[in-house]
Amino acid sequence: MNALRPPHTPAFRMHESGATSQAGMALIEAMVAILVFAVGVLAMIGMQTLAVKTASDAKYRADAAYLANQLIGQMWTADKNTANANNITTFRHNCTNTTSGCATTCTVGNSASTNPVVVDWLAQLVPTAPASPLLPGASSGLVTISVVPVQPVYGNSLQTNFTYLVAISICWQLPEDKAAATPRFHQYVTAAQIS
Repeated sequence: MNALRPPHTPAFRMHESGATSQAGMALIEAMVAILVFAVGVLAMIGMQTLAVKTASDAKYRADAAYLANQLIGQMWTADKNTANANNITTFRHNCTNTTSGCATTCTVGNSASTNPVVVDWLAQLVPTAPASPLLPGASSGLVTISVVPVQPVYGNSLQTNFTYLVAISICWQLPEDKAAATPRFHQYVTAAQIS
């Protein structure tokens, strides 16, 4: 009996009106899916950019740590007798305060060390062209080496041999840090006690 029903009956009209209310929904669903996918891709690109920047910053810090530790190793073998030329106190660089050391700020200093070990070490940090520097934007003026003699006390007596407190500060700037409204520095500081 349903097969003989004419098209103007209510059962046919309900089916027909349901089809027209669904028209275009597939297109809207596809557009929303594309939007969600695009947002996800943009988020992944942003995360990748941040990961690359973080990895390069970690590499520069590792290079700075390597250089500072290399110099400290050479200071351990330096002559501790202050009467001799090129003794450990001549390692001071951009630091004229001999009693309390210098602040480890990223300001350009002007009291360069003449110790040949320091001069060679600075040449590794900031090589001449065409070699590229290990740390971008680094310069010998942005390196501070503080060497402070300390006379140890054991019990109630002063010892005749000195211990030296050494602090090395290395600063560098990435190209995007130089272009910023307020220039930003990256810094690595290490300290050691050398006897």
